Amino acid sequence: MLALGDLAEHGSDSEYSDARAALERLGAPIHAAMGNHDDRETLRRHFGPGPGNAPVRYATELGAARLIVLDTTIPGEDAGCLDEDSLTWLEDELRESPRTSTVLAMHHPPLSPDPPRSIGSHSTATHASRWQRL
Repeated sequence: MLALGDLAEHGSDSEYSDARAALERLGAPIHAAMGNHDDRETLRRHFGPGPGNAPVRYATELGAARLIVLDTTIPGEDAGCLDEDSLTWLEDELRESPRTSTVLAMHHPPLSPDPPRSIGSHSTATHASRWQRL
């Protein structure tokens, strides 16, 4: 189960407990991404990976494929972005196994006709050449 963020409205423990209980009924592994309504520390307590308030990004193997989850959120904002550190991390992850089929998951779409809901025109324009290489 891939949950692409907004697992909570206010980032409370009770909201994440309810979300986890509902998702567990599906009987599948749960892979969570950060959404703009989520709280990094609280989401990690209920879904992982690891503690802390750093961006939630990770890679995991799914059989013959790989899932890479990126945190596009800007705490306190609706819009999202991919900063230099995240893009470098992504490039490093992809370089480790260049022939592995990869699913890239994030809350904000990289391109969207609705700029407040996308990664953002500045981020997209700044990193356009990197997106093409990836």
